[in-house]
Amino acid sequence: MLVASFMMWWHMLAPLPSKQYLHDFRRIIYIFGNGILITPACALIIFSGTALYDTYTDLNYWSQVMAFCIPGGAAVPASMFGGFGFLGGLDAYSDQQLGGVAMKVGQELVYGTTIGFVFKQWLQKESHQEGELTISDIPSHIKTNR
Repeated sequence: MLVASFMMWWHMLAPLPSKQYLHDFRRIIYIFGNGILITPACALIIFSGTALYDTYTDLNYWSQVMAFCIPGGAAVPASMFGGFGFLGGLDAYSDQQLGGVAMKVGQELVYGTTIGFVFKQWLQKESHQEGELTISDIPSHIKTNR
């Protein structure tokens, strides 16, 4: 999954201009498409109607899962988590909905920032191709401080 995520983000950010396989407009469409593809997962988590994960609703299942995280033979009392109130005072379904909303909002912020970054790169590239002289093109020994 890590390799797949690097491959996905490589096309979004294109850190090496010589290895940029997508035109800037296509990169923006690619990023937008990735944002659309994650929406069903977020909607499933938000609008499922019931809690999807037994880990948060069944204390026995929780202790089985915790067995993978703690040394063998160590007992973790349920009181350590305050019973089922360890979700911050939310019931399992409300916590799941909050997590789904946080996932979607976070994803939108990251993809929106990435689209802005790609759009800025595109504008800079276009302005340099048109021959416009920008302040960054002027050599430092010619610039004057006013």
